[in-house]
Amino acid sequence: MMVKVETRNGMLAVTCPYSQAFLSFAKMRNGKWSDSLQQRLFDPRDEFAVRSTLVDIYGTDDYESCAKTAVRVDLDKLSNDLVYVEHLFLLGRELAQRKFPDRYVDLGTDVVAISGGFPHKSRRGVDPLEGTVLEVRGVPIMAAEKALQDYPAAITVLGEYDITALQEERDYHAKRLAELDGLIARYSGIFREDDIIADLQDDDDEASANSSEQAVEG
Repeated sequence: MMVKVETRNGMLAVTCPYSQAFLSFAKMRNGKWSDSLQQRLFDPRDEFAVRSTLVDIYGTDDYESCAKTAVRVDLDKLSNDLVYVEHLFLLGRELAQRKFPDRYVDLGTDVVAISGGFPHKSRRGVDPLEGTVLEVRGVPIMAAEKALQDYPAAITVLGEYDITALQEERDYHAKRLAELDGLIARYSGIFREDDIIADLQDDDDEASANSSEQAVEG
């Protein structure tokens, strides 16, 4: 799989696998297909939108430099509308396709069947057999995380990247930073505006109480 963005003759040139979602985006942004370059060309003023869309669909806007991992997909645990199709698209790539009802299923690049398989013929698209599990290699971390969030029962992230552990570590550090900010503010004499207002109100209340006491004594 290759996803990249470069500048050619003043235009933003995008290389990416086929995706109906990206094709729809390209039509909205008037992206033109170049047969000679095998790339889709966009106005450079749309760079932010182009890159954001690539990350959302493929998990990266630069496949060569992004962190990657391997993912196993249990097709039994995906909904029928995802697997009974001619093109099974997940993790930012085409995992499998059946071009014709009487043709074998073709697996995508860096996709292997760990168990199960596919019938020789089917009019229900990819139509995996029961127990079919695919391993997808070289998956961008962001694509793996998104799939894990969307289909937690079907997705297993392999290798050194444990997405759940990374999320927990991120949340822990975010909480700890908030605690440290509070300590720094307390001991350096820097207070939030609402704290200062609260202190002033307390002082006013105390002054009013003292005035009342003095009036009674007099």
